[in-house]
Amino acid sequence: MASALTQARTSRVLASAGELENDEQAAGLIMQMVQTACRFRLHDGTEPPFKRLSVVFEDHAYMVTVSGQKVFVVKRHNNQRDPVIA
Repeated sequence: MASALTQARTSRVLASAGELENDEQAAGLIMQMVQTACRFRLHDGTEPPFKRLSVVFEDHAYMVTVSGQKVFVVKRHNNQRDPVIA
């Protein structure tokens, strides 16, 4: 099952569902990660330096997409039976 979260780049949650429904703490942490990643610019411009950001844990992953002034987040559970080796 996937969970979803849509928020404005101002950190305001626009929509949420599944495990991320009404999860303001997760929304805030994800926005902090996006803002930190936006500081790593390789060239001048107003667009973020990335389109997608993945945060992978052993049992789940967050996929973050920045489009215009919105940030879309999907949380998916990993179905791997083997441990993740970094």
